[in-house]
Amino acid sequence: MLDINWTLLLQIVNVLILIFILQRLLFKPITKVLDEREARIRGPLEEAKNVQERAEKALKIIEDELVQARQKAAAILSEVRREGTAEQMKIVEAAKEHERELIAKAAKEIEKEVDKAKKILRKDAEIIASEIAVKILK
Repeated sequence: MLDINWTLLLQIVNVLILIFILQRLLFKPITKVLDEREARIRGPLEEAKNVQERAEKALKIIEDELVQARQKAAAILSEVRREGTAEQMKIVEAAKEHERELIAKAAKEIEKEVDKAKKILRKDAEIIASEIAVKILK
């Protein structure tokens, strides 16, 4: 069979002792340092993730408010246009009414002037007729 040599057993024991020593002196401290490093990195990463989530929520709220503000502005603009159109119609109607009043007033003035001119023409015609009659009779 196999002969196990004492040196082989001694080497196996040495390897196990080396593994134990390396575990205590090297692997555990390195693992600890790596865990601490990961914890230091994880904290700011989680904080950055939280900040990003809050920023996205705030952005969503702002976008919603902006949409509402635009809708409100469009409604106000529509209302102002409607009121402006109504006011324009009132002003146009008032101007037309004023125009009708001015035309009626001007027509009355013209009628008065025509009557006055007719009276003057009749007087002048009577005077001229009288003068003609006087000249004819002379």
